[in-house]
Amino acid sequence: METVASLQTICLNVIVFQWENIPRESLERLPKDLTTVLVEKFASERKLSIRVLKWLEGTEFQQLNLSSQAGRVRDDWMNVISTFMLEKLVLSFCTQLTDEGLYKLTSSQEDLHKDSPLTYSLKQLDLSGCSQISNLGVEALSYFKNLESLVLDNCSSLGNISLSYIRTIPCLKNLSIACCDKISGSGLEQIFCSKHLEFLNLSGCSRITSDALSHICSLTNLKQLKLRNCSRIDNRALEHIGHLTNLETLELYECVKIDDEGLKYLQKCTQIRYLCLSGTCISADGIASLAEMYMPHLESLHLTRCSNLVGSQFSFLLRRLSKNMKRLQLRYLHCVDEEVLRAISESFPQLESLNLTDCRQVTDKAISFLDNLSSLSVLKLAGTSVSDEGILGITQVLSRISELDISSCGLFSDKATSHILNNVEHLKALYISNNPQLTKNSWSDSLQNSAKRLPLKTLVIEEGGVLGKKFLTSIAFLFPQLETLLLSKCFIDGDDFKAFTDFCNLRHLKLSHCEISKPFRCDFLIPLKNALQNLNLSSCKFVTDDLCKIIGEFVHLESLNLKNCSQVTNRALLSFYSLSHLSYLNIRGCPLSQEAVWSLERNLSSISVLKYDAAECTGFHQITHGLQQHYHCRGLSPSSDEMSRSFIEPASLLSDQAGAAWMRSPSGKEVSRSLDSCDGSLNNVTKYVGSSRRRRRKNRVEDLLSFSPCSGKQETHSKFFLYMDSVQLLEDFVKHY
Repeated sequence: METVASLQTICLNVIVFQWENIPRESLERLPKDLTTVLVEKFASERKLSIRVLKWLEGTEFQQLNLSSQAGRVRDDWMNVISTFMLEKLVLSFCTQLTDEGLYKLTSSQEDLHKDSPLTYSLKQLDLSGCSQISNLGVEALSYFKNLESLVLDNCSSLGNISLSYIRTIPCLKNLSIACCDKISGSGLEQIFCSKHLEFLNLSGCSRITSDALSHICSLTNLKQLKLRNCSRIDNRALEHIGHLTNLETLELYECVKIDDEGLKYLQKCTQIRYLCLSGTCISADGIASLAEMYMPHLESLHLTRCSNLVGSQFSFLLRRLSKNMKRLQLRYLHCVDEEVLRAISESFPQLESLNLTDCRQVTDKAISFLDNLSSLSVLKLAGTSVSDEGILGITQVLSRISELDISSCGLFSDKATSHILNNVEHLKALYISNNPQLTKNSWSDSLQNSAKRLPLKTLVIEEGGVLGKKFLTSIAFLFPQLETLLLSKCFIDGDDFKAFTDFCNLRHLKLSHCEISKPFRCDFLIPLKNALQNLNLSSCKFVTDDLCKIIGEFVHLESLNLKNCSQVTNRALLSFYSLSHLSYLNIRGCPLSQEAVWSLERNLSSISVLKYDAAECTGFHQITHGLQQHYHCRGLSPSSDEMSRSFIEPASLLSDQAGAAWMRSPSGKEVSRSLDSCDGSLNNVTKYVGSSRRRRRKNRVEDLLSFSPCSGKQETHSKFFLYMDSVQLLEDFVKHY
């Protein structure tokens, strides 16, 4: 079987890299499942292009994910994609995709008034982070007859009108519109008419209030509801949510107006499995309400930062909760002590994950009760008062653990580290940040005392201080399968960089704010060039143009952070032209010229997020001057706050200026924005949309969207707005890398 698998891999690689020389007839003979693997291989190797898609036209495969090369995706790709019989299409962070592209997905190439094959086959569509999609484009989604899942997270241009189109999707079950700030109550009324919805994510929609959820009870099939960071909802929202008897997941993270009174309305929600109350104002009385309710299926409970939970009553109430609890998160709770952990060990025999981060009352005696939890695999003790004695007393837990966090535990010494490394067997992730005393000598000592290698894949050491002389050599020996190594604010011996020759599986490397104690060879990263995908060297004084030349050979690199690397110059950017997979680049604080940055943008189309010091670029001053003209011609004097808000949606300010030829703003968007800004009724929306048939809508959209794409410096301006507005979309993904 291994031989067959290897032969299959070789054949796929040949097809991916030599596809132009392979007859089209040979491709048609491939089985459907193998064609799907081939397309995934094209995507992972960043070899997909419109020419490749045309070459694949007529073949059968089920899913297509273009997020890995989002910066290259354009509207004209959609003409070809519309011919495929796909079930799943992922276009997340394709920031060049516009409304025109969505309409191309729905129309046949032969006849614009005929449905494309995709409108019948597509079941899952992900458009998260596609910032150019507006209400007008969402209308096209109503033509997908079998669409079940739709993701529109961080599509900042969408408003209430878009939801009136989404409600017409007949089979929609899952909808996610997180961080769409223009969505409000009048738009949600349209969604609540979708009887088939089972999953709804409204997290980060800051305009949603309790009144906006007054009709949510009509979603009788709803199973999952996420309201993270919806700070305007209060107990009245739970009064409406309490009628959802099929609800299994309820997330209320940082809903600060919810307290004990609101939880009483959940007594009919007996099917809840996952409940997140982190950041709310609940107290022991609220937990008592949960204990009195009949929730036999509750498996996951999150109570992070519930500061009103105090006193010994908490441990008593935990014993009355469901015995099926598997995941418990109690971060930053000062009431968690010995009695609470005793209650957990006796009441939740199936517990798999326990997060006690910054629970200062957790001591050695408290964690000794965890040895009774035979299913525990994830344990987070960061910031607790546990010492060496406590770690030595939970040998049984360590033998079963797969993820362990002992960061910021100031009472630990080398003895604790050695005990952990000698007793763990299944450990996959280890976090020991802000513990300089653990990384100085314990790794080299463990190398001498143990010949056992561990299956660790992730090692995170932030603020590690002075590392031992053979630190990297030791972890290369102990963890041969290591894929992620994140180091920050560490002092590393230059001679130890030779150990990178043994990190053959390393994909994610972070060395930010690290300093080297001895001279070293800049080619230390060469052994990683075929595997590394994410590299963070921010604020590293040893990064030079010569090192960047080596980085330019990393064929699979997707994310690169060189922030505040003062020795990186324009010559270094020339080395990055060959990084065809690079989608994220941070070069803020580097002494670079605007011409070099713009040249990199033009020659490296794969970049989706580019962070640089725009204040020093001519483009910034041109844009600022244009905004000032817009204000002054209306007799206004803009404040700094008004100017900063203008960068969020510059199209709405500059679309009516005759000299703004570089701005792509099709007519019709202004009407949509004005309707979204007023919280109008559905009647106002329908008056604008009208009751015209599909052919008339198609012709109108083709007229509205008949504009030519920007080029040259115009793309630079577009990239600048991406930097100013949408750069936060990838922050969670790259914050470690």
